[in-house]
Amino acid sequence: MRVRAALRDAEDRLIALMNTPDVNLTDAIEIIPTDLPDLSSVKVDRIAEVQSALEHRPELQELKLRIENSKINVNVSKNAELPRLDVLFRTSVDGLAGTADRSFDEVSRRRYIEYFVGVEFEMPIGNRGPRAVATRAMLQHRQAEAALKARFEEVILDVNTSVRAVESAHDQLAPRFASVEARGQEVDSIVARAERKDINTLNSELAAREGLAADRRTMLNAMVEYNIAIIDLERAKGTLLQYYNVHISDEFEQ
Repeated sequence: MRVRAALRDAEDRLIALMNTPDVNLTDAIEIIPTDLPDLSSVKVDRIAEVQSALEHRPELQELKLRIENSKINVNVSKNAELPRLDVLFRTSVDGLAGTADRSFDEVSRRRYIEYFVGVEFEMPIGNRGPRAVATRAMLQHRQAEAALKARFEEVILDVNTSVRAVESAHDQLAPRFASVEARGQEVDSIVARAERKDINTLNSELAAREGLAADRRTMLNAMVEYNIAIIDLERAKGTLLQYYNVHISDEFEQ
């Protein structure tokens, strides 16, 4: 009964994660897997997996964009530190007359034109404000670089751990299968050698069958752990959607 309740709870959690309008938690739906766990050997190259993670992890791309933005802010703040030199040129057309109409006519004739050329130079004393802004922008840029480096280390550690988990889970499959096969042969041997069904023979057969069931459960757990390790590796690389051929379109349907 406890196992059945745990199964129902797992089905409800899966339905909630699916979040599809076709399946409702209020409906009495049983989820039955139609395929077995994947037991094919996955060739794992740690260096290639790390490189793939560094290229696809979205948070790394975000940090790189943050560094580029901070670099732009540094350049802008450095320009603000420079002295200001403006060259001015202004021309104006005047119209002088007794009335507005005659004055406008004089403007249209462009008889009275004024020209002005000037130079303005500005250099703040001490320049503390722009220098403080430039220092802050530089510190923010270094902070972004440090965050990217730290995240690099975390991603590499995550990938290395996931790679070892996949290799370890795969190495456990063969011994688990061998153990189940040996237990099955033990059960067959006990049944074949039994001359009569006495209490000792039945106890031996029951113990062997219980051991076979336990080894089968352990084997199934190893199969599940291996597939979970593969999923964790793809998640650590940032390629989980691509691994399952899931593509997100940039165009949204109206």
